[in-house]
Order: sequence, then C-alpha cells, then structure tokens
Amino acid sequence: MNVSNIINKYKLEAVLYDNYDSLCDFLSSFPEEERSKDFWMHRLKFWWDNNPAFHEAFNRGWIIKHEDRIVGFYGNIPLLFQLNKKGIVSSNGTTWHVLPEYKSRSILLFRKLLLDSNETILFSTTPRAHLTTLLKKFGFQSFPQYSKNVYVDLINLRSKLFFIINNVFLKKLNIKFFSKAKFFYNKGKESFL
Repeated sequence: MNVSNIINKYKLEAVLYDNYDSLCDFLSSFPEEERSKDFWMHRLKFWWDNNPAFHEAFNRGWIIKHEDRIVGFYGNIPLLFQLNKKGIVSSNGTTWHVLPEYKSRSILLFRKLLLDSNETILFSTTPRAHLTTLLKKFGFQSFPQYSKNVYVDLINLRSKLFFIINNVFLKKLNIKFFSKAKFFYNKGKESFL
C-alpha cells in the first residue's frame, strides 16, 4: 500500500448537523464515558442549535474519520463576549476526545481550532491536567485562582447573560445564568461545557 492511500484513510471534517447522530455514538461510547447518546444529543443542541451566538458560518468543531468512522472530536462553542466595548463571538474549545490508537492525529483537531479562532478570543474550557502543558506551549494562560466568584458580563442581543466562574478555570466550570434564556439553564452538576 502506498503512502497516499494511508493518508486518504484519514479525513478531517467540520462538524455538521448531519454528523450529530454518529458523533453522539462516538461520544457515548468513548472509553470511560458513562453518559448516554441522548445526553450527548441534548448537549450538542445546547452548544449550537439553541445557542443565540451560533450562526452557520461558525464551525461547531471538527471530527477525524478513519475509514468513515469517527475516531476523534474537538468541539467549538460560540459565546457572545464584549472586548473593548465591542461585541464579538468567542471560540471555546471543548470535549477534545480522540481514541487512544489515533492520538497521534489529535493535534490536527487542535490546529484547526487555533486557525479558526485566529480573529477572536479562544478559551479551552475542558483541559485535562496532561493537556495544560500543551496549552501553555501555545500561549494559553489559566485564569488566576480567586477566593470569590469572578463575574464575566457577556453581551447578547436577546438578553444579558452573567457567567459565574468558580475557582480555577481549569477545574470544573460552574456556570449559572440569570436570564429568561432557559436553554442556557444549568441543572445541578450538569454544566454545559
């Protein structure tokens, strides 16, 4: 088999609405994952379909396919953000999952997120401890620890959302919303990131 055939077995694709079903199969069957396919379907719709910051030109994230089977995913959640009194849409990388035997391809997902977020603010919202070193090499900085909550006021054309970020951003991100946007409601332990 020649090299071009090996390379052609791997595809890097943007996540589309049509991918939701197979993506939820992948996420719910990921090693050590206990959440159901229904949970992930709800989560994807929450991140994108019900998110007022999402528009079709915004990339939901990317998948790696090997022989038409999803083997990796890195999501991208849009959030409306105010920077220097100007409303922008920030990128928020989430759920970087790549099957162990395909880890060597995972940097492709990260690279797409970096390139796609070149013109905005980029947050990595769910890094695991072993990813922190990589993120720092690419210039990411963690939020400093605070003994009290940090409030970030986000601009939304439909309503104003207030985010409460507890402790370190690299730990579980606890988000509560004070608005009528019920699709952004955070129940108990379930966070949207």
